[in-house]
Amino acid sequence: TTTIFPGAYKVPEAARYLYVTTRLDLRKPTPRDLIRWMRLGLASQHLINAPGRELLIDFEDLVSMRIISFLHGIGISTDKIRKARNISKD
Repeated sequence: TTTIFPGAYKVPEAARYLYVTTRLDLRKPTPRDLIRWMRLGLASQHLINAPGRELLIDFEDLVSMRIISFLHGIGISTDKIRKARNISKD
Protein backbone atom coordinates (compact mmCIF):
# COMPACT_ATOMS: atom_id res chain seq x y z
CA THR A 1 0.00 0.00 0.00
CA THR A 2 1.27 3.45 -0.84
CA THR A 3 0.38 6.69 0.81
CA ILE A 4 -2.02 8.97 -1.00
CA PHE A 5 0.36 11.86 -0.40
CA PRO A 6 3.28 12.32 1.99
CA GLY A 7 2.13 12.44 5.58
CA ALA A 8 -1.29 10.84 5.02
CA TYR A 9 -1.89 7.21 5.79
CA LYS A 10 -4.78 4.85 5.22
CA VAL A 11 -5.92 3.08 8.38
CA PRO A 12 -4.43 -0.35 7.52
CA GLU A 13 -1.12 1.28 6.61
CA ALA A 14 -1.01 3.27 9.86
CA ALA A 15 -1.90 0.15 11.85
CA ARG A 16 0.93 -1.78 10.18
CA TYR A 17 3.39 0.99 11.05
CA LEU A 18 2.24 1.03 14.67
CA TYR A 19 2.28 -2.77 14.77
CA VAL A 20 5.91 -3.09 13.69
CA THR A 21 7.10 -0.25 15.94
CA THR A 22 5.38 -1.46 19.12
CA ARG A 23 7.50 -3.12 21.79
CA LEU A 24 7.29 -6.89 21.73
CA ASP A 25 5.87 -7.08 25.25
CA LEU A 26 2.92 -4.77 24.48
CA ARG A 27 -0.37 -5.51 22.71
CA LYS A 28 -0.20 -4.68 19.02
CA PRO A 29 -2.80 -2.22 17.65
CA THR A 30 -5.10 -3.31 14.83
CA PRO A 31 -6.94 -1.26 12.17
CA ARG A 32 -10.11 -1.83 14.20
CA ASP A 33 -8.42 -0.25 17.26
CA LEU A 34 -7.43 2.84 15.26
CA ILE A 35 -10.94 3.28 13.86
CA ARG A 36 -12.46 2.90 17.34
CA TRP A 37 -10.06 5.52 18.74
CA MET A 38 -10.92 7.90 15.89
CA ARG A 39 -14.65 7.41 16.41
CA LEU A 40 -14.21 8.14 20.12
CA GLY A 41 -12.53 11.46 19.30
CA LEU A 42 -9.04 10.51 20.42
CA ALA A 43 -7.59 11.75 17.13
CA SER A 44 -8.57 14.77 15.02
CA GLN A 45 -12.20 15.72 15.45
CA HIS A 46 -12.94 15.58 11.70
CA LEU A 47 -12.31 11.82 11.83
CA ILE A 48 -15.18 11.11 14.23
CA ASN A 49 -17.84 10.99 11.50
CA ALA A 50 -15.73 10.63 8.35
CA PRO A 51 -16.94 7.85 6.04
CA GLY A 52 -14.81 4.72 6.27
CA ARG A 53 -13.36 5.09 2.81
CA GLU A 54 -12.26 8.64 3.58
CA LEU A 55 -10.40 7.87 6.79
CA LEU A 56 -6.91 9.22 6.40
CA ILE A 57 -4.52 9.68 9.28
CA ASP A 58 -2.07 12.55 9.04
CA PHE A 59 1.30 12.54 10.78
CA GLU A 60 -0.07 14.31 13.87
CA ASP A 61 -2.81 11.68 14.22
CA LEU A 62 -0.25 8.93 13.68
CA VAL A 63 1.76 10.30 16.61
CA SER A 64 -1.44 10.47 18.70
CA MET A 65 -2.23 6.87 17.79
CA ARG A 66 1.30 5.85 18.79
CA ILE A 67 0.78 7.42 22.24
CA ILE A 68 -2.69 5.87 22.61
CA SER A 69 -1.30 2.50 21.57
CA PHE A 70 1.49 2.72 24.14
CA LEU A 71 -0.89 3.79 26.90
CA HIS A 72 -3.20 0.88 26.10
CA GLY A 73 -0.23 -1.45 26.05
CA ILE A 74 0.73 -0.52 29.60
CA GLY A 75 -2.85 -1.00 30.81
CA ILE A 76 -4.46 2.44 30.72
CA SER A 77 -8.13 2.27 29.70
CA THR A 78 -9.65 4.11 26.75
CA ASP A 79 -11.91 5.97 29.17
CA LYS A 80 -8.93 7.31 31.15
CA ILE A 81 -7.14 8.30 27.93
CA ARG A 82 -10.26 10.14 26.72
CA LYS A 83 -10.63 11.97 30.04
CA ALA A 84 -6.96 13.03 29.95
CA ARG A 85 -7.36 14.24 26.36
CA ASN A 86 -10.43 16.27 27.30
CA ILE A 87 -8.60 17.88 30.23
CA SER A 88 -5.61 18.73 28.02
CA LYS A 89 -7.89 20.42 25.44
CA ASP A 90 -9.28 22.81 28.07
